[in-house]
Amino acid sequence: MNISVLGCGWLGFPLAQRLLANNYVVKGSTTTPKKFDLIKQNEIDPYLVTLPESFEDSGIDQFWKSDLYVVNIPPGRGSENCDSGYESIISKIIDKGRHHKISWIIFTSSTSVYNELGGVTTEEDAQPGKPPGHRGRFC
Repeated sequence: MNISVLGCGWLGFPLAQRLLANNYVVKGSTTTPKKFDLIKQNEIDPYLVTLPESFEDSGIDQFWKSDLYVVNIPPGRGSENCDSGYESIISKIIDKGRHHKISWIIFTSSTSVYNELGGVTTEEDAQPGKPPGHRGRFC
């Protein structure tokens, strides 16, 4: 099985390594050349992908030709990025999947929220409808 991990950051990279260790063919994406080399050194097939620009890049077509996508890209942070087109990007990922007859797309939330006071944060610290330490709105 071929698996494309879109976003090999703090969550996607260890996942890609684990999938590789379990004998899957793994393709991993990053937006930075430095991380590209790290992905390659770990025997994951690396791709430089910047969205939305890369949707039209025929040089990365092989990235989209997989059996499964794991999407690890967070929305923009803070109110200044709320109109960044995140919903459109997710829609285009789904379109790529349909085009390549992908049966499964797994969407993960790779965004974390930490209490502004630091230390250990537990479920008991959460306030319904408001993440701990949250001062503004999220997209």
